[in-house]
Parts: sequence; structure tokens; C-alpha cells
Amino acid sequence: MSKFGILFDLDGTLVDSLADIAGTVNKVRGAYGLPPTPTDVLVKFIGKGVEQLIHLSFPELNDAQRQDLVGKYRDHYSQGASTGGKVYPGVRETLEALIQRGDIKLAIATNKATDIAHQTLEHYLPGIKFDLVAGPEKVSKRKPAPEHLTEVIAQLGLVPENVCFIGDDLVDKQSAEAAGVKFLGAGYGFGGVAVEGDQRLEQFSDLMTRIEFLAEGYAS
Repeated sequence: MSKFGILFDLDGTLVDSLADIAGTVNKVRGAYGLPPTPTDVLVKFIGKGVEQLIHLSFPELNDAQRQDLVGKYRDHYSQGASTGGKVYPGVRETLEALIQRGDIKLAIATNKATDIAHQTLEHYLPGIKFDLVAGPEKVSKRKPAPEHLTEVIAQLGLVPENVCFIGDDLVDKQSAEAAGVKFLGAGYGFGGVAVEGDQRLEQFSDLMTRIEFLAEGYAS
């Protein structure tokens, strides 16, 4: 039975979905007669969930109007947003190697809705099977709250001391620290998480060189 686990954020960690997200936001803005927002502005709004993304991406609208847009954004995204993104180099090969080991449980902890997360994974990483995929509606509190990780870890039958979380955003780092799990920062991602040394992955495949680092100190 697997004693160890690795949890992954999705956007900016496994998949460079910035074009997908920005394209969907601007598609909705266009439907409301609003001009597009530059991607380098929108990227700062990603990572805390769709509600926060919509709130910050539509400053021209009031709260009630923005609330109505949450569903419209999800509808647009689920109807084919996966067109402009790409899998980060080394992701598929590294995940396949981890799955082949057979001794590490793998799961997704994302602030993207679970059904859209599954859709994203099926589009960009077909055939890669995770033990669990958990968006915010699958847990009591979303990242950066520790519950997003601790509840996933419990469902996997693991303990926090035996788990590492990999993400590209500050909310990922905060969630990991609060949950008491090891953290590796996806330095190549668009979230801009600030980590250095052994905590930083310059490319996803660096994970394979960190396995011993992750296992060090694991509870038996």
C-alpha cells in the first residue's frame, strides 16, 4: 500500500492554461461589449478560484452582475476553452514514471471546478490517471486554506507528513505550509511563487531528482 503522496496544482503547474483562461475571460467580456484585458494583467487574478477571477476581471460591473458571470464563464470554458494552452515540458513523462513506480499516490488539488479540471486533464493529459481530483466543491475550504489539502490527504489514506504539494502560486505555498506538508514551487509556472533552492523546480522533470528529498523524514 502506498504510504507517500504527491498533490499537484493544475493551472500553471501541470498545464500552461493561461491562454485558455485569458481567452475565456475576454470572450465573456466581449459578449458584454467590454474591451479585452491584457493577459499580463489577467495572470495576476488567477489561482484563487473563479469567483475571484471574475471579480477582478470585471471591475466595470457591480457585484450582482459579476456573480451572474461566474456561471457564464464556466459554460464558456467547458465548451471548448482548451485550445490555446499546452502541457509543460516533461509533465507527461514524469507522471508516467511516477505512476510506473507504483508506490506514490498522485492527486490534484485545484481551485478550478472539479468537472472542468477533469475536462482539462482529459484534453491535455489523456491516459494519465490520478488517485483523486479535487476542486473547491470537493472540500470544505479551498486553497489557501489547509483543508483543501488535508481533506484530500485523508481521502487518500495518508498523513500530511508523508505528502508533498507542488504548485506555482502563493496560495499553493500558503496552503501547504498551513497543512503541514512539504512544498515544491513550480518556478516555470505563471503564478510566480517565490521559492529557492531545493524547494524550486526549474522544470517539471526536476521532480524526479527530488524524490529522495521528499522521502526524507517521512513518517513510517
